[in-house]
Amino acid sequence: MEDASDGEGFEHAALLRQCALVCRDWSLPAQKLLFRTVHLVTEDACASFLSAVHPRTAAGRVLGESVTQLRVVLDYNQPKGLSETSFAHAVCACPNLLSLDLSVYGSTFPGKESTGVADVLRVRRSSPSFEEKTLECLKAGPRIRAFQLSNWSENHESVLRLFEVWPELISLALSGSTPTDAPGCWPPSQLRELRMNFQASPSIDFVQWLLQDSVLDVLELTRDVSPEVMDFLLDTQGQTLHSLALPACSTAVQVQTVQRCPDLRSLRTDQPRAAAVLFKPGYFPSGLRRIALALDHDGTFLQPLLDVVRLRRGELRGITLRMWNGAERNPHLSALKLVCAYHGIELEMIRDARVFRAAMRNGFDATDAWNRASLDH
Repeated sequence: MEDASDGEGFEHAALLRQCALVCRDWSLPAQKLLFRTVHLVTEDACASFLSAVHPRTAAGRVLGESVTQLRVVLDYNQPKGLSETSFAHAVCACPNLLSLDLSVYGSTFPGKESTGVADVLRVRRSSPSFEEKTLECLKAGPRIRAFQLSNWSENHESVLRLFEVWPELISLALSGSTPTDAPGCWPPSQLRELRMNFQASPSIDFVQWLLQDSVLDVLELTRDVSPEVMDFLLDTQGQTLHSLALPACSTAVQVQTVQRCPDLRSLRTDQPRAAAVLFKPGYFPSGLRRIALALDHDGTFLQPLLDVVRLRRGELRGITLRMWNGAERNPHLSALKLVCAYHGIELEMIRDARVFRAAMRNGFDATDAWNRASLDH
């Protein structure tokens, strides 16, 4: 059952549900594993969940205490969507909650098309502000450490007030519409991991506000940010970063970005054709232990990467390749497999982008013992 719970998707949940029906001795252990991650979208689903974890029964208390990751969708365009009150009650029903993944979708005007619209239109939808009683209810709940917020509405001020509920966040992932100004609330004060995937670059004012009291170990940028924002991130956080993820590393400026982070242990780039100069002496980070790169059929960086492995430059222990179409035909791939096997370097080849990113996060040699599986999506 432990193996069945090690993953995501309907197949894992279905197997655990079947295990729960085998016999009485299997029922509660399987349900505890099944309840570690809960996904709530509708009022009906939330009502069933709250009934299952109600503390009036011993089984309910056990199941509520088993939840460590909660994924919630607040979609104000859906007639049976989850309400913010039910969302708050669901959070408070999980005393051991570590990670919250919240997606917020605004409502459209009557008669407007709401399905399949472009992102640029979707982020203009309005959403109501969180009520004070909702925020107070959340403050009485568990102290989560990891928060993923995907805000697809134009209401930034209210959504970001959730930071006041959990001021001791360690890990934060932000995506969706782009905040343009510094909100009038306090940011998290102890961030160590930040991931951003906005539709456009956030403003320098917002980033300065967000990181005013934090020292980062991990920075992940899925899309390019403005040069001003990047310079600020490197000036204030570059010296402490141990893990860096960039959309690409194919230009001289992007290579210089890596060089401005002298203590890197982990590096990931999502686009193929990384700059070959990155792997040359004087450019390759000496303390790098894991590197994740996208590979296509003619990625020329493999030859200098082979030299890194052969000459044992740095402390490289693992290489992860995201295999784009035709990557198997790369003329240097076979040689890389051989030299990695000879020198004891772990080589992993992955096609799925989400699995690729998750593998790098799980492979990072973090100092914290708390559950980081919440960020693997």
